[in-house]
Amino acid sequence: MASITNRSNYLVTVRNRGDLTRSFAHDKHQDAKKYFAQLRAQRFQPRVEQQEDIIFVRLRDKGYTEQSGTFESMVKAEEFIKRVELDRAQGLDYDYLKARSVTFVDLLERYMREEGPKSPKTWESVGKYRAQRMWRGATGQFNARDRKRLAKNLKVLVEALPKTLQPDYPWMQKPFSALTTVDIESYIPERQEEGVSNATIDRELDVISAICSVATKVWGYNVKANPMVNVRRPKYFNERDRRLKGDEEDRLLAAARSEDRRRCEELCLMELVEQWARQEPGFQFLSRAEKNRKRRLWRQKLSAQARSECLVIPCMEVFVEFQLGTAARRGEALALVWEDVDFVQDGAHFPMTKNGRPRTVPLSEWVKEALQRLPHRDGRVFALSVDYVKNAWYRMSVEAKIEDFHIHDLRHEALSRIAETGKFSVADLQSISGHLDVRMLLRYLHLCTRKLADRLNDALGTGRALDTHRGRQRLTRSASVSMREAVGMTQSNDLVDSAEPAPEIVRDSTASGRVVMVDFAARRRVA
Repeated sequence: MASITNRSNYLVTVRNRGDLTRSFAHDKHQDAKKYFAQLRAQRFQPRVEQQEDIIFVRLRDKGYTEQSGTFESMVKAEEFIKRVELDRAQGLDYDYLKARSVTFVDLLERYMREEGPKSPKTWESVGKYRAQRMWRGATGQFNARDRKRLAKNLKVLVEALPKTLQPDYPWMQKPFSALTTVDIESYIPERQEEGVSNATIDRELDVISAICSVATKVWGYNVKANPMVNVRRPKYFNERDRRLKGDEEDRLLAAARSEDRRRCEELCLMELVEQWARQEPGFQFLSRAEKNRKRRLWRQKLSAQARSECLVIPCMEVFVEFQLGTAARRGEALALVWEDVDFVQDGAHFPMTKNGRPRTVPLSEWVKEALQRLPHRDGRVFALSVDYVKNAWYRMSVEAKIEDFHIHDLRHEALSRIAETGKFSVADLQSISGHLDVRMLLRYLHLCTRKLADRLNDALGTGRALDTHRGRQRLTRSASVSMREAVGMTQSNDLVDSAEPAPEIVRDSTASGRVVMVDFAARRRVA
């Protein structure tokens, strides 16, 4: 059962007297009548009418969800009622008004609370910050760092900025049912003007797409069409092809050894300083500034002792060798524990990878030898933090004088070396790299041509084989032959004698050298 209520305001007007126009709420009909009477008493000719811009609809049917909402016109309200009644006649129960009562910002906040934490690894590292930045741009509630950056760009004090700034993306405040593809596409040039790369924008669009998808498929917000379906994403090509050249690998490993020495010396020095601090009477009662002053003095005195006594553990050196030998991702290598390293079966197991599926990579002999140089104990193989590895890589690159070579390029280098051997197929590369989509490995396909050529030779042979058919030699079906070669074969003395005489071949001296005349009449006479 459907009911329609006009909740639009009553409007009292007087012709050519806009100052006398007054609006009354839909439940203030009596007040509108009183004002109308007052104007009539003043000898005006007022007019009162109820507008049709707030139409309230309520649908109640036994066995179906109650739906209620407002529409901008009576026509839209009636169209909605017909649509729902048609669905319910077919036994369907869709709540079309639910998407009108929630904005995209509301969906974003719910996604941050419920859906994002379900993938803790990617969410805590990247996804959470990307969604939070999007939320600040939609609400105008920027954090301290963003406010400082904005104040610097505007050349004003941070205190001069209002607590809540103007939202960068007002379309996110629209109801989800009113969200369009044009609204989402407007996000792309806005981010491009901020100097953001197209690759980053595409990943942010992935977040918007995930929100729209879960809202329509899981949370039950029914809309005519998903607004992300027809969004034209920015085009970009950021596939890196940086390889180690010349002696760059040797320089990189030498820089890694230097970094390992610096790290071990620093750890040893910190331990010696703490020993002196424990032995210093009354040290715990000193102020923080005095403690720091004494520590600086002790570091100067103990630095030589730390250099001589420290035991260098080649963590970064083995880390680089492990990456080059296994093509593992940085996060996979740093999360590897000794319990998952099998020196008997020559494998390293990654229980949690980027795509959420476990993987075991083979260990070559030189990779096993490199791992055995590390102290075997419980816990992680590489007891290094992500921040330390990033900073150490920067120092190593500067020392080795290697430019534009990232940590992830070690993975590309390893896969390229494996493909260049020609002994592994794309499927083998996929099992090593862990890519779910084989298209990600097409960049290595041209390096596998040697193995493909070997397979072709095994299947088709290395030459054009001849076979004998009815007393004559001929090429196999897989081979091709030109007319000149065919004529040469008929004149060859190696041909097997036939029971029938071959047709006489007559060369016309007046014709071109490429024309051959065959006398088939002689063959018919013999027959």
